[in-house]
Amino acid sequence: MGEAKTRPSSFSRLAVQVADDLRMQILTGDLADGEELPAEEELRERYPVSRPTLREAMRVLEAEGLLSVRRGAHGGAVVHKPTTDLVAYSLGLVLAAQGEQTADLWSAVTELESACAAGCATRPDRETTIVPTLTYLLDRADAVIHDLTELARLAAMMHDAVIDMCGNASLSVATTALKTLYVSHGSRIRPDGSPIGVIDVASRRRLLGMHRDLVAQIKAGDAAAARSASLAMMHFLWDSGAAGPDEKVIRGSVVRTQFTEGVNRRRR
Repeated sequence: MGEAKTRPSSFSRLAVQVADDLRMQILTGDLADGEELPAEEELRERYPVSRPTLREAMRVLEAEGLLSVRRGAHGGAVVHKPTTDLVAYSLGLVLAAQGEQTADLWSAVTELESACAAGCATRPDRETTIVPTLTYLLDRADAVIHDLTELARLAAMMHDAVIDMCGNASLSVATTALKTLYVSHGSRIRPDGSPIGVIDVASRRRLLGMHRDLVAQIKAGDAAAARSASLAMMHFLWDSGAAGPDEKVIRGSVVRTQFTEGVNRRRR
């Protein structure tokens, strides 16, 4: 892989080859999450390329969120396993390029989350894993019904639990990615100055009742009823205005900011 007097195209190709090899090691677990890469000198012994080529490979992986590169005298590179943020980023760029609406995102999340609810109802261990978790969160939500911030946090945890425990990893990743993308286009304040997500106490109680219905259907093992309960809950969130984002169109700038902030959090 020596590259003395190589043309720019050769430089780029070699950087991609190094990045591809390191990426595969991260994906297969040969390089573990949180592990530090060897020092630059050791990496150049393993990959006989120039320093600029190696650093370009590092930049590629850093842009993908697979590495956090610390620069300076005490620099180095830390490995990160891929996350759903990467999926959300890729999906977001495609949808933004097509000028898609955030309402389409919510519709997709609604359909996928209802499929997750149905999946939860088919798990044979649902009464010892899923139901206790959701019931615990619901009981806590009931106790803080007048505290909208805490209630919203617990409700989000319930939705995440249904997605995470549906028993289908591909469905969980796709749903989480689209939900992440949707939430990134939200705003705490509407143009008229009113806060998004504020619903009266009676509506909060109705929403918690819908959650309890969903848990009951999951416990009963009725996938069709669980799906219907989830759909009803998601439609109520949308119709009540509790789920409405400020952005109407999926924007590339928002997608990029969300991804960059996620990468920066992982560097800390």
